[in-house]
Amino acid sequence: MPNRTIRKWRILLSFVSACSVSNGCQPNINDTILEETIEIEPGLSKESAFTSNQATLMVAEFKSELIIYENPTYVRPYVKTQLLYLIGQLNAFNSAPQLEKMVLPTLTRQSLSGNRTRVVYSAQIPVGWGNKINIPDKLTFTLPARVDETGLKNFTNTYKTQCSEDPDATTPDNMWYHYRPQQEGCALKPEDVQITTATLKLSPDNTQKKYPEYDKIWKDNVLRMLVIFGKYKDGATEDSDAGITVYNEFYQKMKDYLNADMTPPLSGPPGVKNSRVTYQYTIDDKHKIEVNAVLIDSPKSATSEFAKYYADKAKTADVIIYGGHAGLGANVRALVKMTPGVTGQYRLVFVDGCDSFAYLDSTLHQNTASANRDDPKGTKYLDVMANLMPSYFYTMPTMVYNMMWAMSQYAAPLQFDEVMALFDKAGVVVATGEEDNTFKP
Repeated sequence: MPNRTIRKWRILLSFVSACSVSNGCQPNINDTILEETIEIEPGLSKESAFTSNQATLMVAEFKSELIIYENPTYVRPYVKTQLLYLIGQLNAFNSAPQLEKMVLPTLTRQSLSGNRTRVVYSAQIPVGWGNKINIPDKLTFTLPARVDETGLKNFTNTYKTQCSEDPDATTPDNMWYHYRPQQEGCALKPEDVQITTATLKLSPDNTQKKYPEYDKIWKDNVLRMLVIFGKYKDGATEDSDAGITVYNEFYQKMKDYLNADMTPPLSGPPGVKNSRVTYQYTIDDKHKIEVNAVLIDSPKSATSEFAKYYADKAKTADVIIYGGHAGLGANVRALVKMTPGVTGQYRLVFVDGCDSFAYLDSTLHQNTASANRDDPKGTKYLDVMANLMPSYFYTMPTMVYNMMWAMSQYAAPLQFDEVMALFDKAGVVVATGEEDNTFKP
């Protein structure tokens, strides 16, 4: 999640020549070719149901290959590394791949001379396409051909100045995030890249007119929200930090608009000295709202004490929101790992970080399924919202407040697309797991 001062990206895709013989992508007469398909998967996960007021779920199908200048035991991690470079390219279209749910129907490795390994594979990847109309049926992707450590270092050093949107921040570990192959002046050598043409197909898992489970949220007449505000910089203490700023701004909204009761009682913005504040508001004689707002450095650096607190509050929360840096996926993975499964408790989880859709895996669903025998897919008691695109700190106080307002509309419930229409459009918010929701007004 960038600060408001960071500019948005306006980049297009490039089309360059495919991997050449000089790069070692083709075997020679002395190479040992192991025509062994080492991974076969039947198809895309059925946890991919999807709804959005802006986006459409597509499936990208394509074939690719890569070279590793070593002989690893497992090659799937190298495939995933190559596919990370899809994130920046798809962001150019307000879109993002969900790499954690990719399927590799075929994957073959070949041992080449010079202790090299060639991997050839086919892939199916869910893609959140950030539009409802004018969706292309084909896309061309430009990927690095060599994905071992040395190869990626060389690729970064060679191209980060001309082919990344932020050369000063680009390293071999995040080049895939900043990678912009169509940027003016970006000239990729044919031997350094692999070209593949993907077919885009409409996913059957798109849904319409689904509602959050309002009846389950309000079964005890209390809307309970757990909201985690991450700092812009770990260790920051000044109110000028973007994360601390929005934490304080949310306090101001709760004070000015609702005059909510606060624990502890506060006479001014909470800041780092009051990193946990509980807001309580009475709607009427029957319905109440409770919001536990927490300020942390980031999920990936969270203390064991916070993890315990979070797990405890997450067990009773109806809505869980994290707003902050995705940490190139590290914060997203840390947060979902801390989120326990709960028996019979419906929860709506919104991970509001840059490209968070790209990093979400099945952990939340698996934890939910393990706690509920009547929910084998982990979607009956769980819906997940995420961003296809970067989200901005300054939008979070309003987003949280609007989410609270939307979930409090038990008398006139909102569909998911109506809820998402309340949020900043730049993030392109989507919801997943709602295919089995049964609530209707």
